[in-house]
Amino acid sequence: VAPSRGLGDVYKEAVYELDVDGTSHLTAGEDSFQSFTVLDGSVTLRTANSELTFQKGETSFLPAGLGAYTLTGKARLVLSKI
Repeated sequence: VAPSRGLGDVYKEAVYELDVDGTSHLTAGEDSFQSFTVLDGSVTLRTANSELTFQKGETSFLPAGLGAYTLTGKARLVLSKI
């Protein structure tokens, strides 16, 4: 039986705390998907095709290759890239 590997051995993950106050311009590249959770406040996610607003406690998953997007509002987030 081969030894098992943890996810940390396979995937590289980066986690950031992000304060949005106005508009932040971000990109979800081809190499990884992203997710964010709103810790405080509210933020509007805008992509080329949609617009959604997220409140404290809500989470969004963004697919790899989404491209450019903006977050607008006043919020504190945890942003993860895997």
